[in-house]
Formats: sequence, structure tokens, C-alpha cells
Amino acid sequence: AEAEAHEAGGRWRPALRCRYRALVADLAARGLVEEVPGRTTGEYRRQVDAVVPEVAPAFDGATSLFEGAWYGGRSTGAEEAARFRELEARVLSGVS
Repeated sequence: AEAEAHEAGGRWRPALRCRYRALVADLAARGLVEEVPGRTTGEYRRQVDAVVPEVAPAFDGATSLFEGAWYGGRSTGAEEAARFRELEARVLSGVS
């Protein structure tokens, strides 16, 4: 809901951050990753790759979108948000 509110206001960068955090939280709730404050995206990538390698490429893509926008200052908008949702759906459908 928070991500959608950011998107509706044209705040794409924080929206992507919310979506990434929600994806990690979902994976943690399923017992697939351990959500640890301060854990890096690289650590989450390695954990996903070790535990559910079949969804690792989609998770990697979602992580790259987040990193580019949040840490790299890359411009982001509706297209990136849609791509993230697509990758997120692949990850979640692959672990259910």
C-alpha cells in the first residue's frame, strides 16, 4: 500500500524501495531468507541463490532495479515499477 501511494504521487524511487523491502519480508516470512537489519542486497542475493536457485535470476533482476534507483541514482518511473512487479511475481510464484 505504501509503494502504491508513492507511485500515485510520482515518487518512484521510494516506491521501489518499499516494494523491494516487501519482497524481502515476504521471503523471510516463508522462511527462505533471514531478514537481518543491515544485511546487504548482495547477502540477500547469495541467500536466495543458495536456497531457491530457480528464482535467483528474477530476484537478481529485482535487486538490480532497486540498487540502481536507490544507490545508483538511476532515473526510475512507471516502466521500472512495472518491471519490478513482473520480477517480483516470478519470484513469489516460484516459491509458493
